[in-house]
Amino acid sequence: MNNIEDVIMKVMTEPDFAEALLASPGAVLQAEGIEATPEILQVLADLKVEELRVMAEKFSNQGIAM
Repeated sequence: MNNIEDVIMKVMTEPDFAEALLASPGAVLQAEGIEATPEILQVLADLKVEELRVMAEKFSNQGIAM
């Protein structure tokens, strides 16, 4: 798995991870080895936890992750 797939899996399986990601996206992404670009940070800033989980599930179901 690559880093983005790890993040998607954690969003789906670890209840507190999505909240931490939205609360402090730069730090969480850096800890996962992902560069927090301004575009990524803007997308995350506009999301709610449940929206992030739905998005992660859609990515996973489309075979983008895992």
